Amino acid sequence: MGLDCPPHGRRNPQLGGAARRQLGSHSAKRKWYPSPAMSGSSSTSYGGGGSGSSDSASDCDIVERVPLNSPQPAGLAHLKPGMTLDVVLTKGPPQSLVATIQGTGQVAGSLTPKSLVRLLQCIKSGNVYVAGVVTVKGGFVEVEIRRQ
Repeated sequence: MGLDCPPHGRRNPQLGGAARRQLGSHSAKRKWYPSPAMSGSSSTSYGGGGSGSSDSASDCDIVERVPLNSPQPAGLAHLKPGMTLDVVLTKGPPQSLVATIQGTGQVAGSLTPKSLVRLLQCIKSGNVYVAGVVTVKGGFVEVEIRRQ
């Protein structure tokens, strides 16, 4: 009774075709559609080492699925698959990366992607990112971060 697991060894049944079909059923102003290459994956492409500055715009073409950390109860009630959240770097200290509800600026939760260092460099160099809500299951929220 083995499970057919992807190469990374983790299986998340909520991210199958039903989740993608559900995204199309919401009538929001801006619908969020997960990147086809990211379907069910949390991988990210990383560039080689460097001086820390980004000479190429493609270095900032980050697309990564991550759970929303510490979802705020007030914001959680408003989150639905297909919504687009703003990705914001707080002033700190300490600085943190958060997802906020568009229009209200209300913090939905924090973000800690694998590409955090590169993402912070790209944000500081003027790139803007959004997080599309992929899954909402109780207190679990999964978002996909990408450049706007």
